[in-house]
Amino acid sequence: MGKKVFKKKLLASGLVLLLGTGTLFSAPAVFAESVEDLENRQNEIQEERTEIKSDLSEAEEELAEVLNEMEDLNEQIKRVEEAITDNQELIAETKAEINAAEEEVAELEENIEELVEEIEARNELLKERASAYQKNGTSIDYLEVILGSQDFGDFLERVMSLSQIAKADADFLERHHELKTELAEKQESVEGKLADLQEMMTELKGMEHHLLDQQNQIDELIKELEKKERQTEQLMQKLIDRDGELAGLEADIKAEIEQERERIRQERELERQRQLEREREEEEQRQAEEAAAAEAAQAAQAAASSNSNSGSDSSSSSSSQSQSSSESSNSSNSSSNSNSGTSSESVTTKTSSSSTSSGSSSSSSGSGSDKINTVINAGNRYIGNSVYVFGGGRTDYDVRNGRFDCSGFTRWAFSQAGISLGASTDQQKNQGRRVSFSEAKPGDLVFFNTYKTDGHVGIYLGGNKFIGSQSSTGVAVADMSSGYWAETFNGRVMRIIE
Repeated sequence: MGKKVFKKKLLASGLVLLLGTGTLFSAPAVFAESVEDLENRQNEIQEERTEIKSDLSEAEEELAEVLNEMEDLNEQIKRVEEAITDNQELIAETKAEINAAEEEVAELEENIEELVEEIEARNELLKERASAYQKNGTSIDYLEVILGSQDFGDFLERVMSLSQIAKADADFLERHHELKTELAEKQESVEGKLADLQEMMTELKGMEHHLLDQQNQIDELIKELEKKERQTEQLMQKLIDRDGELAGLEADIKAEIEQERERIRQERELERQRQLEREREEEEQRQAEEAAAAEAAQAAQAAASSNSNSGSDSSSSSSSQSQSSSESSNSSNSSSNSNSGTSSESVTTKTSSSSTSSGSSSSSSGSGSDKINTVINAGNRYIGNSVYVFGGGRTDYDVRNGRFDCSGFTRWAFSQAGISLGASTDQQKNQGRRVSFSEAKPGDLVFFNTYKTDGHVGIYLGGNKFIGSQSSTGVAVADMSSGYWAETFNGRVMRIIE
């Protein structure tokens, strides 16, 4: 505000000088003020352009971050798509196994039906045989048949016949019992396999659904990033356009400043020439006046000399100047500099510390706390760059590429501490010692009822958090205190490391 007031006062004073006196410096003062205004405006434009360049730099950084995020998401989508393909192949294989198991069960049931029919026919045959030994409509037992023989030959024949019949019946019944037991066991085994396969099919369909949801979520996020990219590019274009406008305006102002300065220079040059002309005219007038005065003085002197007979001599006195010289002696004082240096020694004590990291180990050595730390920290490098694959985590390829299912991840994590776990949740839920959730500590296994009882497993971290391979996120830390995991946690906690 003070600067504007100062400019107004300066402009007003310049106008006063221009109108009142018409001196040499009045007009250039007005011109100089105009140039100052233009220069101020130029400085403002340059400041605005500097801000725009800063905004452009920030927009470029933001755009680079968006592109990096999109690249990471594209890599994640590739992993998800590969996992979906693998799960679909497993689903197809499982369907084929289910169909084969169903055919096997159907064949066994058909064999059982044939065996039942054969047994019934055999029963009818036995009935017919027994009826041959009946008399007068009354039934008799084997003893009655033997005692009813007419002679010894008939007795032997009857005994042999009955013995053969009894042996044949006993062999048949024993064989029938064996076949029936064998078929029942086989049928039970196949039905159990079919139940397992159907359970696997349910889980695979659920995993496929989760993975498709995950891909849809990533697609939506990519759309948002693409939108953000477009907005950033539009902002950058606007900033570039504005910078171009300001650059053009700055160029116009520079040209106007040059024109104004040239006009001021020309005005000053013209005024200087006018001033020189006035000074020349004044000098000529002064010289003319001096010449006239000299002529008048000479005339007056001539008149005075003619009237006076005696002349007066004028003497000139000269004054002698005495010079006094003063000698100055320069004495140089030499100062002796004594260098007394105090040297200080800096003692640096280097402390070397050796740290041993608990990483992959095939041995079972090490304390329990070291093993627990190894287990709970093993999966940190997979957080954010892994994917859920049913049956994953059991090959080097899966481990290198972060492809795990829940039990495959826990099995791999414990193997890093030299501890062997079963390959499935059904095996892992019976390993170690069961404790209550109030006693749970980091490194314990926690189980959840998802598609089935104990269908999901993770590694407890403490504070109601666990790490595991989740179907929608891959390896991630999840919260058990609320939401889905709180609803599905079944209270089973197994302590593997004491």
